[in-house]
Amino acid sequence: MWKKIFGSADAYKEIPKRDDPLFASVEWDKLPRHVAVIMDGNGRWAKGQGLIRTAGHKAGVKTLKGILSTAIGN
Repeated sequence: MWKKIFGSADAYKEIPKRDDPLFASVEWDKLPRHVAVIMDGNGRWAKGQGLIRTAGHKAGVKTLKGILSTAIGN
């Protein structure tokens, strides 16, 4: 499923080189290699908005895609 949504994870193994001094100052070896996201409360959020539960799950997936896209630098 990951590849279907985001493509191959192999494309992100190398750290891209950037000219930005802030980017260059990041200590890449100290950043976490794995992060967990617990998707809890999407159904309750939807019900609170007057929507069906599955609308909350769909909104959660959209948010997760944004988080992952930002995390991998797209």
